[in-house]
Amino acid sequence: MDTIDFRSSSLMEIINWLTSLRSVTDFEAPALAQLKEMCEKNNIYTSYMSGGLLIGNIKSKAVFMAHIDRVGFVAIEGVIKDRGTLKLGYVSSSPSIRPQDVKQRFLNTLLIGYDPKTGEDLFLSTINNDEIDGYSAEICCIFKENSHNIVSYENPIPLTPAKPCLSYVGNYLQGFLDNSAGLAIALSVVAKHPSQLSCIVTTSEEGGGYLKKPTGGRGAQEYIHYHDPSQLLVVIDVRPSSLTISNAETTRVGDGVVLRESEWRKREDGARELLLNAHPESLSFIRRFAESNNIPFQIFSGVGLTEAGRAYEALGPKAILSCIWLQPPVAYMHSPFEVSSLTDLESTQKLAEAMKYI
Repeated sequence: MDTIDFRSSSLMEIINWLTSLRSVTDFEAPALAQLKEMCEKNNIYTSYMSGGLLIGNIKSKAVFMAHIDRVGFVAIEGVIKDRGTLKLGYVSSSPSIRPQDVKQRFLNTLLIGYDPKTGEDLFLSTINNDEIDGYSAEICCIFKENSHNIVSYENPIPLTPAKPCLSYVGNYLQGFLDNSAGLAIALSVVAKHPSQLSCIVTTSEEGGGYLKKPTGGRGAQEYIHYHDPSQLLVVIDVRPSSLTISNAETTRVGDGVVLRESEWRKREDGARELLLNAHPESLSFIRRFAESNNIPFQIFSGVGLTEAGRAYEALGPKAILSCIWLQPPVAYMHSPFEVSSLTDLESTQKLAEAMKYI
């Protein structure tokens, strides 16, 4: 594994490194182990949590919460059949995704699998285009060794695109970003100020997903064990956004880091319900800092649950939870061709570093 200096490397170099880690949603061991090893090479304190990684000083005034949640694939039939194929499903939290979109994402995609028990390479595979039905597809397996063996697992086999496929078009970055961008920002800042700031890292915001664990809140569950009412929780998580539309309910890529005034969720009856507001003094400080340093930002108060809301729910209604949100806008969320603005990412990084003054 190549060494990367989180203090001196550019944000794009850290993102490229993170998107090359062996991980997909709900498959944390290889990614966290590599991240811990790299932090130790950077002389940054780290320790394992029950389902995540703590980086920096947990007693710091501000703690970031960030996750790696790469777009991935999963084998929905856990047996590789005689003809060397298995059934493949697409991992996405969006219920409104169209079958024709998924079909395009399957086409000509190079994948790599990992043994769920050891994290080692399992096989390379390519899509069999004739078997695509919209939400799943059969893939032809090309094993590195023992190519005639049939492998069976009780749980689905996690898969992820073999290459991060990040590309640059002017000021825009496209590829398997998701919150690797948010974690890169947190790493770059905590690496410079490990005694003043810290970060709780997990490999999934959404929680159990296809492995049928409790849905949502892996980072929140880690945080509540360390909760300190005097500490500021800073959620760095990409915000689903548009490339063209900007209004009270929609943020736009290129318009700056998203600052939330509050977090709302949608009830079963469709009504909005307020969960919690941003810490007023901290939000006021970060807005003044952004304005005085010409850092673009946009305000959002729409529906959308983050780890802050999940932590508040877990702690209970009487809990004191001081938090703010720093969210880089990203278009085409949970697809292999997410789009983000380099300016937005750098703006988020500058505001994250300002947390040392809290």
